Amino acid sequence: MKILVSIILTFFLLHGFGQDKNPSPPYFKEARVIFAGKIKGYETKICPGEELLIAEFQMIAILKGEARYNLLAIMDKADTLNFEKEYLVYAVKNKDRDANGKRIGYIYYTIFRIVELEEDRENDELSEMVNYVRKKFFRSIKKPISESRLNCHCGI
Repeated sequence: MKILVSIILTFFLLHGFGQDKNPSPPYFKEARVIFAGKIKGYETKICPGEELLIAEFQMIAILKGEARYNLLAIMDKADTLNFEKEYLVYAVKNKDRDANGKRIGYIYYTIFRIVELEEDRENDELSEMVNYVRKKFFRSIKKPISESRLNCHCGI
């Protein structure tokens, strides 16, 4: 009986380690953070040799990355985003360097893809991403941390 149980257990454990039957959606592997959120505001930061436009996003649902309340990202243009709309954002850690070779803003992310989410209709890219995250083992859709716990140093 023990042998039968161990064979069945081994089969179930090794079954998921073969060929991936559910390939990841486009841009999932490249992104460090994927989230749905709204834009809260813009800020201009002057660095030696260039001017950066920093956008602050309030996170609504986090599909990949750590749970946080908001995210600061370096943007190209501010006029393309609307404060009332929600967006699906793909971002990587900022690796830009200034003239002296120092990394510009280690807390900033660089957005490489942004998709506007429509309120009245289903978004195919978002639904594909949600289905992928729900099917993967050890992955889940995270809620952002609450604003009240944002500056609380209470072990989170």
